[in-house]
Amino acid sequence: LDLELDLTKNFLVTGASRYEHYSDFGSTFNYKFSSRYNFGDHFSLRASVSSGFRAPSMQQKYYAKTNTLFVGTPPAPVQAGTFTNDSKLAGLLGIPKLKEETSHNYSLGFTAKPSTGFEITVDAYQIDIKNRIIYTNNFSDKPGTPIRAILDAAGANTAAFFTNAIDTRARGLEAVFSYAKKFAKKQSLRTTLAMTFIDNEVRKDANGKPIIHASDILLNG
Repeated sequence: LDLELDLTKNFLVTGASRYEHYSDFGSTFNYKFSSRYNFGDHFSLRASVSSGFRAPSMQQKYYAKTNTLFVGTPPAPVQAGTFTNDSKLAGLLGIPKLKEETSHNYSLGFTAKPSTGFEITVDAYQIDIKNRIIYTNNFSDKPGTPIRAILDAAGANTAAFFTNAIDTRARGLEAVFSYAKKFAKKQSLRTTLAMTFIDNEVRKDANGKPIIHASDILLNG
């Protein structure tokens, strides 16, 4: 559902909602609200807020393989295995099954036309992602344990997984400056300068430590 309304000649407000149902991950309802206000013909201010949802991809849910990696000095071969989240090994490590990522997005920007042919567009944004899926480090265990028995049966020395491990925040600023000049009836020159600044970070708690969503075994391993 998408609605758009001109409250006044210069003030535009829009709203949108989206409902989705996934057989593996349940239902989700997301929204977006945005607005734009024109201060005359040469300056406009705009803003938006929205939520997002991303179900795990097929490879994140089902990919499983053992690769040979060479690590250390001198390099020594290690059989590194990737296991699914619904495997017995994941259960022994206390790794929960994959779930969806959710996000909240905020943006604020403006467009301006200081002079004929000269246009400026600047937008700042923030994207907060919760339960982001990442690929873990490699984990192993000592001989004689159930974990090591599964690794040996799979021909692997270590195990890694896709898991909803972290919350992240992305902040950015995008700016575009363009100038168009006509020299003759069929000749013109358009020059554009674009800049992008992005800062991605893992969300941290009050003690300055990354917020990790994982089992105690992985946190202590």
